[in-house]
Formats: sequence, C-alpha cells, structure tokens
Amino acid sequence: MRKLLTRLARSESGNFTLITALSLVPVIGMAGLGVDYAQAYSVWATLQGEADAIAIAVGSEGPDATSRFYGMMTAAAANRVTLGTAQFTGKWTSRTDYEVTATANVPRSFSRLIPVGDATIPVSTKSVARYTGEKLVYKQPELLFLDPDAWDYNQINAYCFDPEKGRTNKAAGRSNSVTIANNIGTKYTDPVPQCETGQILSFELYNIIEGKQYPRNRTDTSKMNRYYTDTTRDSSGRDTYNLGYNLLETILCNTLSECKSKPSGIIPTGSNRTPLRNTLSCEAGKYMYYGWEDRPNGDKDFNDIRIILGCPAKEKAGDESVRLID
Repeated sequence: MRKLLTRLARSESGNFTLITALSLVPVIGMAGLGVDYAQAYSVWATLQGEADAIAIAVGSEGPDATSRFYGMMTAAAANRVTLGTAQFTGKWTSRTDYEVTATANVPRSFSRLIPVGDATIPVSTKSVARYTGEKLVYKQPELLFLDPDAWDYNQINAYCFDPEKGRTNKAAGRSNSVTIANNIGTKYTDPVPQCETGQILSFELYNIIEGKQYPRNRTDTSKMNRYYTDTTRDSSGRDTYNLGYNLLETILCNTLSECKSKPSGIIPTGSNRTPLRNTLSCEAGKYMYYGWEDRPNGDKDFNDIRIILGCPAKEKAGDESVRLID
C-alpha cells in the first residue's frame, strides 16, 4: 500500500486524481448544505402552518375555557413533521392573546461533510391569535384625591393602552385620553374611557414643576413632565405598570373599606418608603389603590395623588372572533 501511495504521489495523473477527489468533499458538503437548509425551510413552513392552526383553534375558545383541541392538535401536528422532532407549546399571554411556539431540530445529511456546526439545524416559529370576545369595563373611580398643598401642578389623565400597537412605539398604543382630576380644583365630568378588546385602562400623570405655586410655569416646556403607566395585563388578570420611574404604589383591596390608611385600613403611611407593588389579579368586586409621588426623588410618601378604582368586570364584546396577529 505504501508503495502504491508513493507511486500515486509521484505520478502527475495520480496527483490530479487525489486533488480532485479531495476538492470534491467541500463542494459536496456545500451542495448538501443547500439541500439541508431547503429541508429545514420545509419543516419551518410546516411548523408555521400547524402553529397557526393550533393558535386559532384554542384562541377561539377564549381564555377561561379548558381547551378541547390543544392536546389532540399538538400530537397530530408533531406526527406530521417528518424530519426532526417537533414540539409545540401554547399559552395565554394576556386575556386576549394566545401564543403558540413550535420548534424542531432537522438532522443534517451531506452537509456534515463540512466539519463545522451541530449535527442538526434548529428551526422555530411563533403564532399569536387574538380573541375578541370580551372587554374589560371600568366604573368611575371611588376616590380621586390630588394634594392641594403641592407646589407642582398635577393632572391625571385616563387612557386606553393597546400593548400590540405599542410594542415598538408606545405613543401609537395610547388612545381615548380623558382628564379626570387636577389639583387646582377643576371639575371634570367625563367618564373614564371604555377600552376596546385588548386595550387596558392606563393613567398619565401630567406634572408641571411648581406649576401650581407659579402659574407662569405652565407655559414653560422645560418644567413639564408626562409619566405613562402603559398598563399591560397577563392571562391571570395581573397588571404591570410600565412607568420607568419609581412613582407609583399599587395595593389590591378586597373591600372598599380596606383602601384606607393604617390603622383603619391597609394603606401604609410615612415618607422615604419603598412603594408596595401588587402582584395579584384584579378581580371584579375588588379595588385597586394607586398612590402616586408627583415627581422622581420626592419625599416618597406616595400620597400626592390617590386613586381608588374598582376592578373591571368582563363583558361580551359583541360576537366572538379570533384572528392571527403574529
């Protein structure tokens, strides 16, 4: 064998044959890579179609139903993916949005001649279906108190926030803003806005530094600040307030009488406090207390603005429907 290889190495034709054979390895590998990625794309397209179908079927039942379709459809979908092992995971991410993620690892074939990367090509996709069968209905606040002794001008606006529209542009998700109170005695009679399916009632604190004490500051844009909660709600009814500043204390009260300062109620008092953050679902019949600091780095007593609002009731929003949004 050694003599044969020696003769082959000394032979010009043998060298050509050897070099040609070795050069074909990466060529075949690259061609195989194209075939493998074509197969991976085919698996991705199958995953996407199956995930869309599952999202629409389960989403159409609404967030409170125990799905009749999920187990059956995910098992059947996994069997229809002939390359790799597919997995489907579905969950309600909010009261309106049902999300299905699908993953698979597609085995490489000829492209494995190129000794780089893993033995499989990971593929994933996501589908989101929006259910529009219910909306949240809020009553007027039980309490609106803005400290009249504050030097700042403070105004509270209620608005509807759509997390989907506001995903990349917060301002695009805000609509139907209504002023409900200020600390200079203006009387407002407009009701809080009734938001559409998928929207969550949110609050804006419009603050003008020393604008109550010095009315001329109300035309000075350098003194003006706007703080938005851009509230989102998960599938369990828990709200998240996306202020970006440590300005808000939230406390869930089981009854209206609980929403009073200690010792007669559960609302804490005192300055230089770390504000409480509610982590429970806001269910109909209960009340949410909002205690505001009117600007960052204040005295941190979180009582410059106080709002008590009944938790919303769920009502049918016309005919039930579902559509893919992602």
